[in-house]
Amino acid sequence: MILGVFGVSLATLLLPLAPGAGWLGLALLVAHQLGDGFEVVFEVNESSLRQTLTPPQLRGRVAGVTGFGGAAAMLVGLVVGGAVGEWAGLRETLVVAGGIGLAGATLLLLSPIRTLRDLPTT
Repeated sequence: MILGVFGVSLATLLLPLAPGAGWLGLALLVAHQLGDGFEVVFEVNESSLRQTLTPPQLRGRVAGVTGFGGAAAMLVGLVVGGAVGEWAGLRETLVVAGGIGLAGATLLLLSPIRTLRDLPTT
């Protein structure tokens, strides 16, 4: 999970480095798109951990709340990101987004999630 968040955050930080249309810009865009695979790494591990820790009778409810909360957070992030992009500029907003992702990865790195091994299944 930690690797996934770090990877997608670093990939986000590649976009502001693109100088514009050209080979370097294309290479950075492709590298960013390949970095999106780290999101899959995070999502698979996050949902597996959630299912392992949640009792079977509550998994549907937890999945519903998680999905709704994620969609709501995404909508708020879209509005805030658009406002910051309009105010500060696109490149600066992408740097902020990558920095927030790296902060989240750092929090995961400092959390007990690193020490979880061989969880008992419910």
